[in-house]
Amino acid sequence: MANTIPAGLLADIVTERTITVLQNKLASLAAYSSDFSLDPMAPLATMQIRKATAGGAAQENPTNFETGDTTLVAMPVTVNHVSKSFHITSAELNSGHKLQHLININSTIFADAIQAKINALLVAGNFAIAKTEAAPAFDSSDATELWGVLEKANMKNLILSGPYYAKLMPTDRDGFSVSVNGGNPGLLGYDGVYHNSNWAGGQANLVGVVCDPQAIGVGSGIPLMGSAVSQLVDSQIITLPGLNLSVQWNYWGSTSSRNDWMSFDVMFGAGVLDGTAGRLITSA
Repeated sequence: MANTIPAGLLADIVTERTITVLQNKLASLAAYSSDFSLDPMAPLATMQIRKATAGGAAQENPTNFETGDTTLVAMPVTVNHVSKSFHITSAELNSGHKLQHLININSTIFADAIQAKINALLVAGNFAIAKTEAAPAFDSSDATELWGVLEKANMKNLILSGPYYAKLMPTDRDGFSVSVNGGNPGLLGYDGVYHNSNWAGGQANLVGVVCDPQAIGVGSGIPLMGSAVSQLVDSQIITLPGLNLSVQWNYWGSTSSRNDWMSFDVMFGAGVLDGTAGRLITSA
């Protein structure tokens, strides 16, 4: 007889594997301004992400300590329902090992769909190209040069594809420490250095971006569910530690096919906040 995984253990397996994959694939989202919410949202809803544009002047020997205001501009970001569903057999449902394989591949596809929303913004029409260089020639001196491109930025983050990121990796274990959200704080003076393996849909030959968080705003919420939610076997909110992005996992049985189905869902959107706060890196 086949083993049966209890409902509580099933949710634990899904949560653990989903966090492992999404934390790795979406680590670079920490480089941008974010408003990740647990609020239910409908498709094409608009979120307002605040961008600070000006502040009052500093005072010398002040007599009044209640002067000066900060100007905040609300930047609209439209969210869309990103969903990845997949069916599972009885044998897969009752085998933790087989279930993990399904979660790995489908959560990876789900992460790529989220990343695609950002990639669509990473084009020369929104951000200037700061550097064009092939991977074999790229090294730490290039990363240092890119730091200087945004010298006036309050924060500086560097996101690179694998062949470029690898050129900055230390040769000993004391080179740098890895933070909980996948970035490498303090490396070459950056606030965070991140790896991203998916640049599809961005500028031609795109391999990286250097930016202040105000370059791009990303927002998310949880899909608005109707009365049909009562037909779900289970529905859980999975929050990625460090990044605080929350996604929804749903599990139900199909009355038409008699198969079990699962899906990952999130309301997600991205928009350009400040085109001068980011620069692109290309390979050619």
